Amino acid sequence: MKQKLLLALAAFLFGIIYQANAQGGTLPLNSSVGGTLAMNGTDTWQLTTTGDGLIHLTFQETGGNSVDMYATLYDNNGTTVLSGPIEAYMNHSTVTLTVDGLATGTYYVKITPFNSTSSGPYTLSDSAYTSPVANDVEPNGTRATAVTIARNSSKTGHAGYYYNNQRDTADWYKVTTNADGLLHVTLSSLRTSGPYSNNSLDMLVYLYDNDGTTQLGYTEVFNGYNPATGSFTVDGLAAGTYYIKVQNYTSTEFASYTLSDSLYTSPVANDAEPNGSRATALTIARNSSTTGHAGFYYNHQRDTADWYKVTTNSNGLLRVTLSSLRTSGPYSNNNLDMFVYLYDNDGTTQLGTTEVFNGYNPATGSFNVDGLAAGTYYIKVTDYLPDTRFASYTLSDSLFTPSVANDVEPNGTPATAITFPENSTKTGQVGYYYNNYRDTADWYKVTTTQDGLLRIRLTTSRTNNTYSNNSLDLLVYVYDINGTTQLGYKEIFNGYNPTTDSFGIDRLAAGTYYIKVQNYTSTEFSDYAISNSVLTYNANDNEPNDNPYQATTIPANDSATGHVGFYFNGGVKQDYTDWFKVNYTGSGNLKFNFNMLRHLGDNALGDVFFRVYKDTLAAPIFSQEYYATLQFNTINLASLTQGYYWIKVLPYNSNPAYFTAYSITDSFTQVGPKLTASYDTLALACSSNNKITIKATKSGSTTVQLYRYGVAYGSPVVTTRTATFKNLPIGSYYATGVADGASGGIMGTSKTVNLIPMPTNPN
Repeated sequence: MKQKLLLALAAFLFGIIYQANAQGGTLPLNSSVGGTLAMNGTDTWQLTTTGDGLIHLTFQETGGNSVDMYATLYDNNGTTVLSGPIEAYMNHSTVTLTVDGLATGTYYVKITPFNSTSSGPYTLSDSAYTSPVANDVEPNGTRATAVTIARNSSKTGHAGYYYNNQRDTADWYKVTTNADGLLHVTLSSLRTSGPYSNNSLDMLVYLYDNDGTTQLGYTEVFNGYNPATGSFTVDGLAAGTYYIKVQNYTSTEFASYTLSDSLYTSPVANDAEPNGSRATALTIARNSSTTGHAGFYYNHQRDTADWYKVTTNSNGLLRVTLSSLRTSGPYSNNNLDMFVYLYDNDGTTQLGTTEVFNGYNPATGSFNVDGLAAGTYYIKVTDYLPDTRFASYTLSDSLFTPSVANDVEPNGTPATAITFPENSTKTGQVGYYYNNYRDTADWYKVTTTQDGLLRIRLTTSRTNNTYSNNSLDLLVYVYDINGTTQLGYKEIFNGYNPTTDSFGIDRLAAGTYYIKVQNYTSTEFSDYAISNSVLTYNANDNEPNDNPYQATTIPANDSATGHVGFYFNGGVKQDYTDWFKVNYTGSGNLKFNFNMLRHLGDNALGDVFFRVYKDTLAAPIFSQEYYATLQFNTINLASLTQGYYWIKVLPYNSNPAYFTAYSITDSFTQVGPKLTASYDTLALACSSNNKITIKATKSGSTTVQLYRYGVAYGSPVVTTRTATFKNLPIGSYYATGVADGASGGIMGTSKTVNLIPMPTNPN
């Protein structure tokens, strides 16, 4: 308690002594005060400013030659010297001091003597010159306390101003953009109003990412101690919140400023995010366009790729076009270098690409990928250098489809072959690619109903004459019914131009064949129209007739047609031999005309044997090879006995060229069969137990018809000797006979037989 009382007493006594040797008070703003400095005294004046700026002090001694004193400007703590001391001595001398860059606050001016004998009157005046623009709202010295600056607006502020041992070294602002684009930041430095200010006005302004530490751009604003305006632009910024920091260049510099921002946005709408992978790809409709931005940056993330997917509904050519665009406004000058890729359905197999670049100018680039089957494909748009380049763009796709309809899939094997009717046309597309699979072959099957030449005609066509340039090189094959034995083929090619070509395969027997259309190499493709036509010869012989017992009879003085050597089913059904027979019932020579038809394919004649047999187990009675110019041939056989003669037609050998279609005409004088009738009357009453036997001679196989009272009775009977008709009722009978192969109504007739029962009594 004693200690506290002693301290209080000492303070009181000190105050009395101080008040005895000092004076002062408030120095009004932009005004003056007068005072008299006592020897060994200190006068303290309090000056409170109302705005950041400059304090100008004028100090004058007014006491005469013996007065010599100092004036010093102190910070708010009263101990930190801001400027001075300035000395005023003798003869009413006047001195000044100026301190610029002071923040609003209370400062102190102290008047002190030069030595212990200096004392006297003086005058102290002040002038405060403030900044020409309003200050920023404090605190805003960190990212966390940043002041919001609206888009396309301005703020004023002061940076570097000092007060109470604290210098406002940085002002932070935050701006939130609502679209991708270019941010233009402008800072104009200003000097404190009045005649005394001459600070350097050297300032820095920075733009930071959302984290407040990643610097995106900056500039120094300086013009040799004169007010200046500086600006910088940062293009390629995605929508988001960014931070601007304004600071003095060094720890002693300061300035007032106007800060403004201008956002220049992309001329086209952005793509919907996320779409940075195949899995998040946006759908772009066929034959349409969309807009987007690639390479724009925000918060440590750069949108390096935009993915799209397009689903085609037909085979054809997909054309992809990309137009790069610059951010609107006068400041953008990015190089607009971009890539666009087309990928298969897997998103990794690249099908086509182009670079869109025109020396920092907006540009349009496109590429075509032809030979694509219907399916879903992916398009990726990316900046050329993923870390620095960016652009807005318009992306469009165009699908050009073939002029002919596709074949029905699957038809890539004989088992799935499309039915191809005779003399018809089909259209198709072969070699088209999708999802790591290429349609390398289209199969068709045609079933012919007659022997002849199968002609295949193929016309190639292109997807689109403007953009497509595929080679159109195709192969077409004809296979046997097994689908593996190749019978013929043709390459259809005309130097990258659409073309029509055909080929034929002759000597084909009626049956089922397979046609395969395929691309010439693994990368070629084409649209096509395919047609088949069957060119026929004369009518074929009745099959089977490969053996004598299967021979059919050529009617007398008539003709038969046939084909020999025609091919089907790997030769299993190759018709190597044809047999005919003639029932020679007459007299005179037996004459044959053997005529061959020229081949439909090459107009050549086959090489065949024509042989005539009386006994098929013996040597032929006639044998001749016909070929080359021997198209029409006559054979005369004399001194023949009545009966059957067999004709055998066969190729010279199994050479495919030796087939032929032919006709055979026989001629001779016919004689009708001789019919002898005998009968037995078995019943004595009027009953049906009678029989008649008809014997045919000089006719071979004979068809016998019985007549009763001139009306045919029962069915005809074929016999080589006799025909017996039993269980006949009473009546008058006769029979007619027609020899096998007879023509012109030549027949034989028996005598009439009357079957009447014997009378049993005179009644």
